[in-house]
Order: sequence, then structure tokens, then C-alpha cells
Amino acid sequence: MQPGKANGFNMNITRNCIEYTLFLGAIIGCSVLVENTYYLQILTFIGINTLLALGLNMLMGYAGQVSLGHAAFYGIGAYTTAILSGTYGLSPWLALVCAVACAVFIAFVVGMPTLKLSGYYLGMGTLGFGMIVNIVLREWSSVTGGASGFVGIPVLEAGPVSFMLESNYFLLVWSIVLVAVIVCRRILASRMGRGLRAIHDGENAARAVGVNTHALKLQIFMFSAALGAVAGFLYALHGFAEYEMIVFGLILMVVMIFMPQGLTRGILDLCMRSRRKS
Repeated sequence: MQPGKANGFNMNITRNCIEYTLFLGAIIGCSVLVENTYYLQILTFIGINTLLALGLNMLMGYAGQVSLGHAAFYGIGAYTTAILSGTYGLSPWLALVCAVACAVFIAFVVGMPTLKLSGYYLGMGTLGFGMIVNIVLREWSSVTGGASGFVGIPVLEAGPVSFMLESNYFLLVWSIVLVAVIVCRRILASRMGRGLRAIHDGENAARAVGVNTHALKLQIFMFSAALGAVAGFLYALHGFAEYEMIVFGLILMVVMIFMPQGLTRGILDLCMRSRRKS
């Protein structure tokens, strides 16, 4: 390596280390300084969605492949985790491995034929896949709980550390996000990353210079599916996730009892009544 390139390489490593240290410091600082559990919960959900967006960004932003059903992998990760740990008593960490493996396998099966398409056809193909997964998760109620949701998921623990505590769970989620960011940046700096950019700029041109476009698209599709499954895992073991069914159910009951004509019409009726009284 030439001296100039070596110096530039060392500078990039130093800059990356500083960036990652600052990122980690911000995570630890938020977990210590933010005492309001509601704010921590919101920040945790932001982290989970960031993880999902990272995978989608690798697929759509850098490879230029349209995916309109990517939330299916999020659901596959969440429901696989919930079923294995809640119904069959499997360790949540082992359920994570199974969830990622399941999502990657499905991504391989779906991506083999679908990624041969392009443009609107690819978008419609992935949209159809997402709709199929949604229907299966909703209608297979004996396993997934259907529209009623899933309860009984064990709290995530690592030895003496319980992630039921919101600050601990916040640290876990954002630490995984940091690892995912590092992995994504390493991929983009590699030969694979250059191939993804080439596909984005022009798939035919990339194929002409020797890039195996279909294999590369399939690999990044599987990688993004894995990140989506991890995001789904983090959502399903979250301490408050099992109470969402109760909250949504109460909201639905209140709307049905007091606003039978719908939320918008109900609010308008309330405004009209308040004006009449005044």
C-alpha cells in the first residue's frame, strides 16, 4: 500500500472509531439522563424502526431494488419469536436465532424468482408477498393468535440482567443498532458494496463488467430480511408489547360505545354538543 493511501486508511479508521465512540456515549448518556420511562420507550421504538430501516436502505437505497412488502420479515421475526418462546418455552435468545434463520430462508425462497423482476413488477411481487404473510399471520389464529394478538411472551434476560427495565432495554436495542450500522458500513466499503452501487446505477452495465447481479441482489435481500427479523424479535420481547392488545381493545370498546358512527363523526358530534351547551 502506498504511503498516501495508508495514511488515508488510518485516518478513516480513526474517524470511524471516534464516531462509534460518540454514538455509544450518546446511547449510555440517554439511558442515564432520561428518567421518564415514556420517553425511553419512544426512543426504544425509534431504535427498533431504525434497525428495520437500515436493512431496507441497503436493499432499496444502495441496491436500488424496490421492496413494498418488507414489513413481512418484521412480522416473521416477531411471530416466530413469540411462538417459540411463548408457546413452546424456548429460550428467547435461541428463538432469535430461529427467527433470523426462518426469515433468511423465506427471503431466499421468495427472492430467487422475485428478484429476477425489476421496477414496478418487482414492487408488485414483493407487495404480494407481504399481503400473503399478513393474511397467514391473521388467519392462522390457532398458532399466531390472529387479530387478537399474542400474550405470554417471556421477559428477555441475560444472566442477572433483566431487560424488563426500560433503560436496560433501551441500551440493548441501540447497541444492536450500532452493531448493525458498523456491519452495513463494512459491507458498503467492500467489493460487495461497490457491486450494489453498480447495480443501482445500471444493472445491465454491472452485469457487463462481470458482476453477478442476481446473486448479489439475493444476498442483500437476505441480509435485509435478517435485520427485519431482529427488529421483529426486539419488538416481540419488549416489556410492554403484550399489553398493546389490551390497550387497543379498550380504545376499540370506547369508540364503539361512545362513537358508533366513527372517530371523526364522534369528535364532530362532541364539538356540536359543547357549542350547544355554551
